[in-house]
Amino acid sequence: FKPDKVKAILTFREEIYCFGDETIEIYINDGESPFSRQSRTSVYYGLTARDSVAIHQGGAFFLGKSRNGGSDVYMLGNDYSVTPVSSPGISSILNQYTNEDAEGFIQTTKDGHIFYHLHLPSLCTTLVYDVTTGMWHERQSTRPFPDSDGTYLQGMYRARNFVTFKGMNLYGDWYSGKIFKEDSAVSTDDSLPRILRRISPDLQNELKYLSVYNVELDVNPGVNASGSMMFRYSIDGGNTYEREEFIALGSLGAYDNKVQINSLGTARNWVIDFSVSDPIDVIVMQAVGKVSPGNW
Repeated sequence: FKPDKVKAILTFREEIYCFGDETIEIYINDGESPFSRQSRTSVYYGLTARDSVAIHQGGAFFLGKSRNGGSDVYMLGNDYSVTPVSSPGISSILNQYTNEDAEGFIQTTKDGHIFYHLHLPSLCTTLVYDVTTGMWHERQSTRPFPDSDGTYLQGMYRARNFVTFKGMNLYGDWYSGKIFKEDSAVSTDDSLPRILRRISPDLQNELKYLSVYNVELDVNPGVNASGSMMFRYSIDGGNTYEREEFIALGSLGAYDNKVQINSLGTARNWVIDFSVSDPIDVIVMQAVGKVSPGNW
């Protein structure tokens, strides 16, 4: 139909999907010729990264581009419709580089979530889309080798691909030939620390001053014998941050412990940032702030 370069071919629902540089064409076995193009099903989206295509029961995810240019993550549905799933913030990250070396895979968790992982080697990070909630997050792992100055830096998420085998979730390691087994009782990646971080969006009220008296984090209390959380905040929209503060998450059995930070101050643009690097089982459900808006 269109002689654009074919980048990837995959089978789905007894059909053959040809991902080209400018279009996606669907072929079927019509019983007469080996394969015939399915009429009126061509999709006018191109594939940016050959290895970004990943299939699940609802369709196929891929890093692609429209006729207008620019890369986004799309989902090709069972009805041949193409829906962009990348948010404006994710699109901004994706279009920093060409990302033709991006790789993607689908992971189904034991609690019912479906994650589309998109490795971006040019940015040394992994972006993850939660199909269940429609939200994005970033995953990184501590690289298993030191930098030139001896420090261990964060890089792409070490799970390069995924498969379920005999009730186990197995991953191929990005940096070695190892196969990892997912274990909810372990909070490290191959004994290296795993950093959990949550950064809030820009919190402001029509650029009026906001006085933040208290921030309380809803964290599963009483399940860790030790461990702390690093907390910091920005009053200029995330450009700079105040000094870091470490907050104890409470002792084992202290189920009524509350994680609170008091008297933060007054500013126009707040960003809250908290992270955990200790190998503990920590779950952050929500954060609540006591805020008083100003008139100017």
